[in-house]
This record gives sequence, C-alpha cells and structure tokens, in this order.
Amino acid sequence: MKIGSVMMALLCVVALVCIEDSLADDDLSRRDPFLSPESTGCLKAIDDEGSIVLGWQLRGVIGRALEMRGWIQTPTGSWIKAIPQMALPLTYWQLENIQQGTATFSVNDSVVDACRNQDVIELKLRNK
Repeated sequence: MKIGSVMMALLCVVALVCIEDSLADDDLSRRDPFLSPESTGCLKAIDDEGSIVLGWQLRGVIGRALEMRGWIQTPTGSWIKAIPQMALPLTYWQLENIQQGTATFSVNDSVVDACRNQDVIELKLRNK
C-alpha cells in the first residue's frame, strides 16, 4: 500500500509540472487580465505601427506658428508631407504637432478610447 501512495504522489507531481509548462507557453498567462483580448490585439497593432514611425526621419520644417509643415523621409527613401491633423499612411497614429525642428505623433483619439493607449512619439531634426 505504501508503494501505491508514493507512485500516486509522484504522478501528481509529474502532472503538475506538465500543466505548469503548458501554462507558461500559453499567451493568456502573460496577458493583462484587465484588458479584453480585442484591446490586447489593438495595443500590439499600435506598437507595430509605432515602430514604423520610429523609423522615419524628420528632414525639414518650414512655416510660421500655426502653419508649420514638415517633410519626413521613410526608411525606403519615400517622402511624406507632414501637416498636423492631415491623413498619414497610418491607421493608429496621427501627426499632432510640428514645431521648429520637432514633429510629435500621438495615437488617434478614437483608438485611445478603444485601446487605452496614450503613447507619443517625437521626431527631431538632426544636425548633419
């Protein structure tokens, strides 16, 4: 009878280790439990698109106080005319503001509500 109890205890330990390993591989175990699965996917999409914005370079700014415009170069060499609140080739990010030497991007207001994200990316002119 004693050998049977030891075997049962050993099987329980092995089962617990296997369950723990499978949970560690499960994405749900690393997800914020207070965010819906939709929000988690949305946040990943914002991060992915934010990585694209971080690859851009602000190459020039011209204009006066409320009429500033900028030129942004992408890693592929294409150019984007940057005017605050103008549509960009992005889904989640918008150009919020341009000042002399700085372009500030933020997550679209409609996305902030859905995804609870208020990230900001700032590009600055580099001196050559």
